Amino acid sequence: MSIREQTDVVYTPEEVAKVLKVAGGTVRNLIKKGRLFAIRVGDQYRVPRYAFEQLVAPFAGVDWDSIGFGIWKDEKGTKDPVRYVQRLRRTRYRSVKAYLEALDAEAPV
Repeated sequence: MSIREQTDVVYTPEEVAKVLKVAGGTVRNLIKKGRLFAIRVGDQYRVPRYAFEQLVAPFAGVDWDSIGFGIWKDEKGTKDPVRYVQRLRRTRYRSVKAYLEALDAEAPV
């Protein structure tokens, strides 16, 4: 295996962040928390390709619209999920159970 082939099998946190569309610090936090395996070389991290693939594998082929990611639509029209969640957060609930019941009652079908 050539040196070029060997360097293609690891990524910097910034390269991983670019693919995931997050900040480099977010990737470093995943590494520090043990959610993403990385090799430390001096004061830098390198993420092996297999570790990155393990991180994203559960999300491969997910239809985000089917699980409520994005704009929700129901018979009354379009709902903005951010405003929906913010409104729920402003409401005071006495317990987690009450919060979840309210969330279920108002969730779009």
